[in-house]
Amino acid sequence: MTAVFHTEAVSTSVPLDQLADQVALRDFAYLVCTGDEGQPRVLALRPAIIPDHQSDHQSDHEPGHEPAQCRLLIDLGTGGTMHAVLARPTVTLVFPPTDADHLSLVIDGRAHTDAATGLATVTATGAVRHRAAPSAPLPR
Repeated sequence: MTAVFHTEAVSTSVPLDQLADQVALRDFAYLVCTGDEGQPRVLALRPAIIPDHQSDHQSDHEPGHEPAQCRLLIDLGTGGTMHAVLARPTVTLVFPPTDADHLSLVIDGRAHTDAATGLATVTATGAVRHRAAPSAPLPR
C-alpha cells in the first residue's frame, strides 16, 4: 500500500468572527494546558458557544468599536486541570476532524476560570483549520 500525503497547506487561519460557526459543526474538543511541572495536560470536553451580543449591523472598523470575539464556556471540573488553568490560563482547544478526510480546528485562547464551579470562559485569540491526516500510515 502506498501512502498518500496531502500537499495542500498545513493550516489555514480562521477569522475570529467565523469561529462560532466552525465550533457549532463539531461535537467535542480536547483542552490542552500546561501542568505544574511543565507537562501537557489534556481533557476532553464539550464547549458551548457564548453568543456575542454585538449588533450585526455594526462594523468592526468603526472607531471605538471592538471586533467580534468568540468565547466558549467549558467545564474543567474542580481537579488538577482546573488548578493548572488557573495558574496558566493560556490554553488550546483541539476539535478533531469528524472523519479522516476533514480538518481539525485548533483554537488558542485565554481562560478565565471560576474556581468555585470549575467553569471557564475561553476567549479565542487565534484559530486555524489544520490539515487532514495522511490517507495511509507511514511505512515501517
